[in-house]
Amino acid sequence: MDALPILPVISSRDEAGRFFDDAFIHRASDWSGVNTEVRAVLDSSAERFRRDTRLRESFWHHHDLLFRRPEDPEYVRLIDDAEKDLGDTSNMLQALLFLSAVPLVSEMHRGLGISEKVTRDTLSDLMIQFHQYKAARGRWGMRNLAWLYNHLRGRLFQVGRLQFIAGIFRGKLTAYRHRPTGGLAALAHDGIRFRRDGQMDGTSGVWDEQAWTSSFRESPDGITGNPIHANGKASPQKVRLPTPEWHRVLDATTPVLGVHIPGGSPMTFDACGQSLKESLDFFTRIFPGKKFEGFECVSWFLDNQLREILSPESNLVRFQKEFHLYPAAEASDQQTFQRVFGGVPADLAKAPAETSLQRALLAHLRAGKHFHHGGAFLLVDDMAWGQQPYVRASAL
Repeated sequence: MDALPILPVISSRDEAGRFFDDAFIHRASDWSGVNTEVRAVLDSSAERFRRDTRLRESFWHHHDLLFRRPEDPEYVRLIDDAEKDLGDTSNMLQALLFLSAVPLVSEMHRGLGISEKVTRDTLSDLMIQFHQYKAARGRWGMRNLAWLYNHLRGRLFQVGRLQFIAGIFRGKLTAYRHRPTGGLAALAHDGIRFRRDGQMDGTSGVWDEQAWTSSFRESPDGITGNPIHANGKASPQKVRLPTPEWHRVLDATTPVLGVHIPGGSPMTFDACGQSLKESLDFFTRIFPGKKFEGFECVSWFLDNQLREILSPESNLVRFQKEFHLYPAAEASDQQTFQRVFGGVPADLAKAPAETSLQRALLAHLRAGKHFHHGGAFLLVDDMAWGQQPYVRASAL
């Protein structure tokens, strides 16, 4: 998806000073859902930037790179290096850069006919990042501008409970529809090493001496390959799909809406379904002429093992079963630890066990097992929220 225009936020070093005024900080913080405690920290940090020439120069330099020049991913990564020289103000540089763009983002959204609610919900991810920073470091701060840059550039929007970003399908598979029945078959790409549990070899640092390698061949009269079942496991048993009966519906060129599940509020099942439905209307209106064939999500939520240790009535398991799961490349357990425990526990015996989710995951870990994030897709033609289309109607 093409990015929206470069944000012409400021044109000079002198003009940059207005972003440290209390009134500006408060307005931008209000749009971003920042609470009063964090706002006080922002006020104090902004005061230091006002008084310190070196800090103002650093702000201007990175603001110029991020918002006034042609986009380069390296610009965001350079900020991490710069923060090493900013002492105890480093925790707020990225937050102040984010807030400086808020008025222009709001104006851009209005021009596209986007509701104020969607704008505020999208910008409120800043507060979630503050909470994650404090959980990991013990003080308020923000260091994830590489992610929030999507919000500022008009690529990511929160529509209801979920966030969405337009893109191309990234899973290592190709999916086909059975013409007579409408059933779906997903086949792994050629040359992938899979463990006996159906996950990619090396997932979460676990390797299998008896791993097998997938094969994939497509010819005028048939497609042959290793299926990836809806439960997220690849199978060593090859299948053959007669070409006249099957047609391709998902591959590396398919436009999809990437789904992100932000923290901060309960992930209720009905709210997620409504969010998916509304997002299609939203993106069709904002990007006319673009047709999205489905949704893709890569998250710790999609670890297929969670079905075995959590209640089938849990929102997480019910969410999973609406999608076709697949093994994610370079999957690890880091996201699971970060989202559930705030980081990797130094001692499992002392890890937080306050929620049923934490207790279930700890029991799994104490049994010597591992977690991993996973991928999933849901095609628009299969959307019938609550009907578990791939669980009930798999073609394989």
